[in-house]
Amino acid sequence: MEKGNQLMEKLSKAYASLPDNEPLKADIFAVAQDLEKNENDQLARTKLAHAISQHLLTHHLKTESEITALYNEVADSPEKYKGNAALAIMLGSLFHP
Repeated sequence: MEKGNQLMEKLSKAYASLPDNEPLKADIFAVAQDLEKNENDQLARTKLAHAISQHLLTHHLKTESEITALYNEVADSPEKYKGNAALAIMLGSLFHP
């Protein structure tokens, strides 16, 4: 199974496991739309990881297993994305002092 399809499947399961009034549900929907539009995959994963982290903090680290599986899928994305951004800034400052 392709990595993108696997993520979309986990997004679908996590979306279905949440109640309608949950803010994370809207975040999951927005990320799924971004991924379908072929937006930046790392940026979408970073946004999702931050949204899930906020959800975990507001719910005292108790959540559905689908949300945990989704977080495990995207957990390393923020560090990679921020690292790439920092590298680009540093390289840019080397060539344009």
